[in-house]
Amino acid sequence: MNVIITTARMKPRDYLRLHNWLYKLSSKQISVYESEKAYYSKCVKILSCILGIKERAVRRWGEVGDIDFPDMPSHHELTLGYAAALLQFKEVQE
Repeated sequence: MNVIITTARMKPRDYLRLHNWLYKLSSKQISVYESEKAYYSKCVKILSCILGIKERAVRRWGEVGDIDFPDMPSHHELTLGYAAALLQFKEVQE
C-alpha cells in the first residue's frame, strides 16, 4: 500500500476519515458510516481530544450533524495535518 505522509493542512472531515480508517471503504460504505446517528458525536470527541479543546467548542463549528465543521478556525487544520501525518507514519511502520 502506498501512503503519502504529509504535514499539509487538513479539513476535519478528511482527518476524521483517516482517523476512522474510512479510506479503506468504498464511497457507498463511507456514506453509510458517516450518516450513522452516533458518528457526529464520535467526531466531536475525536476533534476535541486531538485539538485539546472542549467538546462544546467543537460543536459550535457548525450545525449538529455537519461533520464538515465549516466554522472550525483554520489554524486547527495544521494540527489535524500533523496528527494525520503521525497516523500515516504509524501505519507505514506496522
